[in-house]
Amino acid sequence: MSVTALAVPPYKETLPTQQYLGYPAADCGAFDILVDFTYEYNFKVYFDKDGNWTKYVERIRVVGNSLWYNSVNPEISFLGGPGENETYTWYPDGRYIISGLSVKITVPGSGLMILETGRTVFDTATWEILVQSGPSDFYGDTTALCELFGG
Repeated sequence: MSVTALAVPPYKETLPTQQYLGYPAADCGAFDILVDFTYEYNFKVYFDKDGNWTKYVERIRVVGNSLWYNSVNPEISFLGGPGENETYTWYPDGRYIISGLSVKITVPGSGLMILETGRTVFDTATWEILVQSGPSDFYGDTTALCELFGG
């Protein structure tokens, strides 16, 4: 009879709905782009049979719409969403993966202007983007975002 060693069960937690005001989304030189949003947050940590963590997964779901605005001239603002959500996955080897519909900004009369969705893999030692798939108007290059907000 053989006995198979099982992994330690994951630890998971869900926090109450929270609000974040003034999240610094981008540095545009003369101004920052800030975001206000209400969100739901949960995380799960996975372990191997020896109790070492093997993966840490965070999930954030924006409730309703987010509000994106210019820090110097807050009248320059746009709604984000709906449907913004992200999954952040950390691995012990230094990989960090963001996936989901991270940013979606629609301008009245013009339509969808900024979209960040898909999957982006970073090396946490350098924060270099290793792999990126899906439309990307945000991670790595914020030029279009800054231009939209007056830069």
